[in-house]
Amino acid sequence: MKPKLILLDGARGAGKSSVSVILKEKMENTVFVGLDMIRNLITKSKATDDFNAIAFDAIFSITDSFLSNNINIVIDSGITKERDKKLKDIAIKHNADVFMFYLSAPKEVLWERIQKRGEERNMMPNRERFDYTYSMQQSKDFSEYTEIDTTKLNPKEISDLILTKIS
Repeated sequence: MKPKLILLDGARGAGKSSVSVILKEKMENTVFVGLDMIRNLITKSKATDDFNAIAFDAIFSITDSFLSNNINIVIDSGITKERDKKLKDIAIKHNADVFMFYLSAPKEVLWERIQKRGEERNMMPNRERFDYTYSMQQSKDFSEYTEIDTTKLNPKEISDLILTKIS
């Protein structure tokens, strides 16, 4: 069976990580890699363009390695057009199927989710940073992605929908 590369994109609070964890649990031979996860491996890293570039270099390498070993990979991250292309090229190199999903929700719903998560983690979010990342997210072209409205489905239902679409 061909390996699968599943890209999940969406603004902060859309549910990418929650859905990724469920997909990893439900799919055989699958790993989950997120931009935040990789960036957090770098001591004192921040969500800056420089650290994100370093983290994505690692994600490209990890993707190449896992797909070459016929292991599925779910990537939760902010993917630019250039990063999209590089990941697709890696998938083509390993004859992997690529699936792209955009998880969406209204801005204020996302902000409420992030505030709740911040309270749970005792780390209150910065509204200015959220507004900046949200506007960056909204400026991207998601025409190749399947959009899923996360206000209508919970993470388990979203993962089930994705599993149906990729099988």
